[in-house]
Amino acid sequence: LGASGETGKVLLKEILGQNLFSKVTIIGRRKLTFEEEAYKNVNQEVVDFEKLDEYAPAFQGHDVGFCCLGTTRRKAGADGFVRVDRDYVLKSAELAKAGGCKHFNLLSSRGADKSSSFLYLQVKGEVEAKVEELKFDRLSVFRPGVLLCDRQESRPGEWLARKFFGSLPASWASGYAVPVVTVVRAMLNNMVRPSDKKVE
Repeated sequence: LGASGETGKVLLKEILGQNLFSKVTIIGRRKLTFEEEAYKNVNQEVVDFEKLDEYAPAFQGHDVGFCCLGTTRRKAGADGFVRVDRDYVLKSAELAKAGGCKHFNLLSSRGADKSSSFLYLQVKGEVEAKVEELKFDRLSVFRPGVLLCDRQESRPGEWLARKFFGSLPASWASGYAVPVVTVVRAMLNNMVRPSDKKVE
């Protein structure tokens, strides 16, 4: 989920490059166009996130799920942000669980806290808690800081943070900002590592 976003694009590329799965399905609101040969066998399911229950079959038959869905308050407004980052994510997780997903990987945010006074961190914390309640066999939550990438859409606050952190020594900035590829590889390294933890 979220393969058109910055993290999702890199994640999909790494999954295919490492040949980790026999079948890869991306679920999104529109069909994506890929030029590279490596993407030829990627299954694409186009869904209406406002009517996800009607697309339950798209979520069936997958052992591992990755959710990189997200938008911004600036782009979608406060209500739209909550709708995407909480409601769509939670509904997708519910359908994935019902469809047989054993290991769900959720991209969240550093500082996520359902009691936070900041809407962004509050929503991230809320969705973490609600997805945990679904009782996946294994739930992995990733909380990176500011993601260092070149977005196609403009996020001035993140752009400024990337410029700021990108100019600082790596040892100082690493706790606050992280390259997308580092996050993605951590997700995949964690996935292939056996774990007896239900939530991590």
